Amino acid sequence: MASRKPTDEDYIDVDDTYDANQDDDAGTGGYAWEEEYKRSWDILQEDSEGRLSSVVSQLQQQRKRRRLLKDTAIIQRGIIRHLFLILDLSEAMNEKDLRPSRVELTLTYAQQFVIEFFDQNPISQLGIIATRDGIAEKLTELSGNPTDHIKALKTKKNTETSGEASLQNALQLARASMLGVPSHGSKEVLLIFGSLTTCDPGDIHETVDLLKKEMVRVNIVGLAAEVQICRVLCEATKGTYGIVLNELHYKDLLFEVVPPPAVLPNKNTSNLVTMGFPRRLIEDQASFCVCHSKLTVGGYICPKCKSKVCELPSDCDICGLTLVSSPHLARSYHHLFPVDNFDEIKGNSEHGTHCFSCLTQFDKLETSGAKFSCPKCAQEFCAECDIFVHEVLHNCPGCWSVVSKICRTFCDHPRNWKSIYLKPDSISLWQLTDLKSIISPHLSHIQSIYIWGVRDNIIYYLLSQCKNLQHLTICGWTTLSDHCLRIRPAQSLKIKTLELIGSPQQINFISVDAYTLGNLMIQSPEMTNLILGCEIHIHAETFLSELEKANNHDAHLQSFQVATRRTWLKEHVIRLINLYPSIQKVYLLPAAGMDSALKDGIDIFDSIISQRFKETEAIPITCYHYPLVLTDDAILYNRSMFTSIV
Repeated sequence: MASRKPTDEDYIDVDDTYDANQDDDAGTGGYAWEEEYKRSWDILQEDSEGRLSSVVSQLQQQRKRRRLLKDTAIIQRGIIRHLFLILDLSEAMNEKDLRPSRVELTLTYAQQFVIEFFDQNPISQLGIIATRDGIAEKLTELSGNPTDHIKALKTKKNTETSGEASLQNALQLARASMLGVPSHGSKEVLLIFGSLTTCDPGDIHETVDLLKKEMVRVNIVGLAAEVQICRVLCEATKGTYGIVLNELHYKDLLFEVVPPPAVLPNKNTSNLVTMGFPRRLIEDQASFCVCHSKLTVGGYICPKCKSKVCELPSDCDICGLTLVSSPHLARSYHHLFPVDNFDEIKGNSEHGTHCFSCLTQFDKLETSGAKFSCPKCAQEFCAECDIFVHEVLHNCPGCWSVVSKICRTFCDHPRNWKSIYLKPDSISLWQLTDLKSIISPHLSHIQSIYIWGVRDNIIYYLLSQCKNLQHLTICGWTTLSDHCLRIRPAQSLKIKTLELIGSPQQINFISVDAYTLGNLMIQSPEMTNLILGCEIHIHAETFLSELEKANNHDAHLQSFQVATRRTWLKEHVIRLINLYPSIQKVYLLPAAGMDSALKDGIDIFDSIISQRFKETEAIPITCYHYPLVLTDDAILYNRSMFTSIV
């Protein structure tokens, strides 16, 4: 098995030189990098088990976290960036002071930079320029596709070194390529420069003045000693200039350019930027795109001019509209409101024992229990979670948990659960476990339910567990038996309205018998409306006998509407009216005459009755002083409607 190639994270730079007069020279000035790593082996101490792994891990965490300690003030930043990465491919890049060599390490870091740049700046664009033999060559145009840039960096022909670098030619090519950048986009150049000289055709100071005038920010990462013209260039354009100390410092300097910089104070910013959100086009035959003038299958259609572009984000070459997708825009938002730097906690007393994010115990961490606290929510995090929050998540879990608690408190308020509407996905039926997960914490608050797609156990659960349920409307089911209405043990229900309405998407078969329905009526003394608008057979004599046994004088039934006529005679209706003196409506109709797609709150029989009076010459008749309408398939009683006629 081949040995694993060590990564950058596995190295710790230790200065192995010793200066006998170092104590005498301390405080006398000199370069900062000469003193930063002096006698750094003195800090390497063995742990209780005689190992250095925990110390090494802690040093690596400290190095990573230094990258996070940046300005988190909320300032105006240009999140629509246009950046050219200029690579020095002169002979000076063949030096091996950086392992394995300057050019190989630069190409590796450049590929990582491209990936990280588009991850943190998804609506920005990047291009690559190489300078060698005194000229500058554009490897890739400005685009938002990282694959093209990485492919260009992996092409051997594009990465061969020769001759000297030309700083002026490279900057002029980058400046000319960004002339068409809109005013709301920032112009930036990142130069990786390994030479100590530059071969320029003219006065480079004129180029510096042009860059300053056009507000092009230039950042330079130097691989050799400091060069005066580079310092002047960066100061004039409000950029940064850094000299690498080692491989890890090189990566840190390079990745400092990834976050968007602050907007220049004299830049004319736009308050509103017009953007288009194109739709994805899937084609059977290839057509030309406007960005490359090539035949491609599929792409994105500009919503303004209907042209086709290959990738997002980009600018439409026809109308100039900025084309992005909504996820790209959302991912750029965190730069405007960065997460505050966490404070390191010294000591372990009077603090939490677990990381709030990963729940790992602090005393079991390899980093000697390092803890960091959010200054806003005061939650404590380990070093790994600290880095993850700032580099990947860009949101503090502790702060968001506070927000989620507030939202949950609002959503759980009883007034929001008095009346609920429940409909499953597509036309499927509810599963009891899914329903419980939604309403189980709020059973005591629910007073009205309108539910689609039920089973026996769903109805039984709602009637038996929702103690304050008053209105239940059921629409659509496959089969229902009398088990759904047999509440055991017997208990008094507060139900006032029970509606069973068929749905055209379901079979709606029901086999509830008269005995079960009668007992449900007895258990619901407050019931005022019973509507069974589906094919059902209720034996009249059995049903009325059960009600008469209870002799419930406090019943409040006002409306009895059932989709059946079989076994019901006018004498049965009169017995029902005598049992419930306050009853206003008794409708016994065939199910075929009912509309299954009814609106909530509308009397489902009123329209049917009106239509019957228009189609037939049925005359209200008086049976024992009760106004009834009797036909072969219906018995109708409505006190308010028929009394005036009689």
